[in-house]
Amino acid sequence: MDATSPTALFLCDGYRDIGLGHVSRCIALAEGLDELGVACHFHGCFEAGAQELLTSAGFPFEHGAAPMGVDSLRDTVARISRAKPSLAILDSYAIDAGYVAAISEATGATVVIDDFASLTAYPCSAILNPGIEGPRLAYPSHQAQAWLGTEYTLFRRRLRELRPASLARDRNKCETVLISIGGVDRYDLTLRCGMALSAVAEGLEQKPAAYFVVGKSHGKVEALEALASQFAEGSAVHVQTPGLGHLLEKADLCICGGGLTKYEAAFMGVPSFVVAQSEDQGHESAFFADRGLCFCAGMGVDLSDSEIERALRRYLRDKTMRNIHIQNMGCLFPTDPTLNVAACIYTTLFNIND
Repeated sequence: MDATSPTALFLCDGYRDIGLGHVSRCIALAEGLDELGVACHFHGCFEAGAQELLTSAGFPFEHGAAPMGVDSLRDTVARISRAKPSLAILDSYAIDAGYVAAISEATGATVVIDDFASLTAYPCSAILNPGIEGPRLAYPSHQAQAWLGTEYTLFRRRLRELRPASLARDRNKCETVLISIGGVDRYDLTLRCGMALSAVAEGLEQKPAAYFVVGKSHGKVEALEALASQFAEGSAVHVQTPGLGHLLEKADLCICGGGLTKYEAAFMGVPSFVVAQSEDQGHESAFFADRGLCFCAGMGVDLSDSEIERALRRYLRDKTMRNIHIQNMGCLFPTDPTLNVAACIYTTLFNIND
């Protein structure tokens, strides 16, 4: 990377209270920009799990004085002054329009990764909303570029590499199930969904293999390992895996929370059974289900164990519904939405067209 290459500074956090979703999708965008020759660095509040993700992806990072928000603004602006990046990319639910304005003033070019159109203003160069509801949201009048919807969803490099093989896979038989609720499992849903799957599997011709994925801070790994032993050979618990690509490629069904994983499953053509962890996730997952893209069981905190089991049994028995979901998922994304975003940034914000 020569001295004239553009640079991007990602401002995000990853710790127990908020999970790893912001860090994970920023890494995905950083991988896309890296493929175009952009040097990417990270700044934020990163606990052990986030640090491992960044290290395994090969991106340097620096710890902020505090999580993103008013308390960290001075420290973040100082970091920008030292690094002098070509571009800052913000991804946080804790920032406001004033924070965005201050970062934009310090850098000159800023992208805000956004989900809810909740800020009063967006004083930035571009807004990226990679969610399915992005085009439906009413963003305030602004001069920024707006990249909205699944044409711009962010996926890790390995996921993008494995997608063609995954889409070609025959998933008529449910032989392998991935259970990945998220980096943070607020309501013990990994274990609860695993127990529901175990009960449902008793009525299947063949018990599936089960892959359980949990974050580094999960407190019931031993219980999950005992549960995994009840499934077919190859079942295992994966703690802090750097990505889901290799597991999704082999999966015939994904049981997930309502966040990023349902997008990753859809990108890979894997039918998903969604148990949401928050109201925002529940709303978006219901919209996913209405579009014929997943089975939404509802809010995990509101569901009894027997309700999860009944819903999962229904989905596993309904091969027609799962095949419809697979067909719809295949039309949801372009070939490489991550590179779409990277190319938009490269040509528009760096003013590079070669």
